[in-house]
Amino acid sequence: MKTLIGVITGTKRDKNETQIAWIRPLAAETDDSWEAVASPESEFPTRGSIFWPRAAGAKENALIRFHARENDIKNGGPDEFMAVDPQMAFEVIDLRAAGDCEQVRLALTYGIELPYLVSPKYLIRCADDLVVGPITLVFDSSGKVTLEKSNRARIHCYQLAENAFLGIELEGVTRTILAGNLLPTPYSYVDWDEDRLVMRRAIEVAAKMKGNGTNLPRQLIEDATAQLTQFGADANARLEIYRLTRAKQLAADTQQVVSLAGEIFAGLRDHPSVVQEVQKFVQAQRDEIRSKIESEHTAEQDAITKLRQQRKETEESLRSASRQLVETETRLKEQASAIESALAGRIDQVLGNVPKLLADVALLKPLLEGRPSQNQATPSRVTEILALGEGAPLNLEWPSAKAKITDIKELRTRVIRALRALGVATVAYQPIHAGFASGLVPIVTGARALEALEAYQVKDDLAVWTGSERP
Repeated sequence: MKTLIGVITGTKRDKNETQIAWIRPLAAETDDSWEAVASPESEFPTRGSIFWPRAAGAKENALIRFHARENDIKNGGPDEFMAVDPQMAFEVIDLRAAGDCEQVRLALTYGIELPYLVSPKYLIRCADDLVVGPITLVFDSSGKVTLEKSNRARIHCYQLAENAFLGIELEGVTRTILAGNLLPTPYSYVDWDEDRLVMRRAIEVAAKMKGNGTNLPRQLIEDATAQLTQFGADANARLEIYRLTRAKQLAADTQQVVSLAGEIFAGLRDHPSVVQEVQKFVQAQRDEIRSKIESEHTAEQDAITKLRQQRKETEESLRSASRQLVETETRLKEQASAIESALAGRIDQVLGNVPKLLADVALLKPLLEGRPSQNQATPSRVTEILALGEGAPLNLEWPSAKAKITDIKELRTRVIRALRALGVATVAYQPIHAGFASGLVPIVTGARALEALEAYQVKDDLAVWTGSERP
């Protein structure tokens, strides 16, 4: 059976929900060359297509490599041939114009324009006869074709000549596929992963080689690259060289180094030179932190000691003030008690002899107004009155009269004359004299009350009414 290259013209699911497909032959292999199938209908009657049972993963318009044989089921249907050993043909995208593998990676990272994606995986043709893949391509949000995000750390890379590729004409478009099968062993590998991941892997490889460079990571990467290329390299070594070369370019870019600082450190943290520097840095940081903590601790201790002293002084001042307050309260209570006792005694004394109090008031008023009476307001008499609150004896006897009046007319005449002289209404003598005559103490109020009582004194002569008749 000869090998055929065809295109999937249709797919569907049968009654058992198994995917099936139909393939239209396009080219056939003859004596190590390929010839186009001129008339598929005549070579594969009746409709020029080949039935593919159990076509899992088949996709319409995808190119496929297969063999054809007569259909085992003879039911008189149109599918007289069926596909045997079908394999997806590796379609090739030629990006040699973009440059080498790294430049092609950058182009695919930013996205390229393609009219369709029908094959599950593609081979990418780069400069220097290098072919990378198979890889999965996807459309991004802007409609451009980019690399799939996963499985990019170790992509096969083959070195193939021009005769390894086959052009297939389909609907006026030439699509390129790999003429034969891929070699079992790749020439090399490429790492088309993100920069930060490639940098970490490259530094890890360089660190394992124990480079002695002091300008890490760039010198370390250069030393590792030199060691890998010194005695030739196999496919795996070429992958590491590719990573180191890419990482060296990243290390030369200051902005890239800043953005990849975490990956650089993760890759270098186990390197002897880095470990030694990290230990020195950590010890210096510890010493600095310890010194700072000790200084802050000393300052805190001084502040605490000062606060304790201030607290002690404040507590002593508070105790002294409390003692003074207690003494003052005790003294004030004693004074208040003495005053209350004196006041209570005085009140009792006053309430016990109301007439004496009224007499004292009558005697003190002329002194308080600055007009001492003719007989009573003498300094000795005032002293006696003022000494009343101090417990000194007070003589309250009425001065003896020089003349005694028994005639009511004479009394009326003298009193009226005295009242007029003092500016008191003459009718005032009647109630006053009535009080005296009854043995009571007359109480007089008003502006001229004291003068009304003084009317019974005429100059230095005192007259005492001794009669029983009321005026």
